[in-house]
Amino acid sequence: MHVTRIHLLKSLVLLAAVMLATFHLQAQEPDNEFSIDTRLRTRGEIRAGGFLPDSLDNTRRSQFVLGQYRISFNYKRSWLELKLMPQLAGVWGSSMGNLTLAEAWAQVKSKQGLFAKIGRQNLEYDDERILGYDDWTMTAPTHDVIKFGYEGHGHK
Repeated sequence: MHVTRIHLLKSLVLLAAVMLATFHLQAQEPDNEFSIDTRLRTRGEIRAGGFLPDSLDNTRRSQFVLGQYRISFNYKRSWLELKLMPQLAGVWGSSMGNLTLAEAWAQVKSKQGLFAKIGRQNLEYDDERILGYDDWTMTAPTHDVIKFGYEGHGHK
């Protein structure tokens, strides 16, 4: 039995996700916080051809299950936040999976409320109609940006 690297990687990510699903770690100092979160998402689809009704053409029907598996490593302290979230997305039974980095960013905050966030992150503005985080897709879009901002005294 030949095990491919992708199959082995999928198995390891799934095993780590199941083992760490309810796991929460906290560092020794009270202002340091480290956590590990997991997200397992599957979606089954049935496609019955493009433009012909189902009763006329059953040869184009396909059924498959998509999977998205994420594990998130978060570190937080009073002036610094870090996040690393790899994801594996693909079709069940396929030997090819898509291993990507969903999020990887660092945010530095000042005491006056200014912050700078750099790295791969999701952007959410207003009601997210024009620019938002569409997590319904299996590989939700993220952006490589530097974000400067201010949060304090009721302003954001």
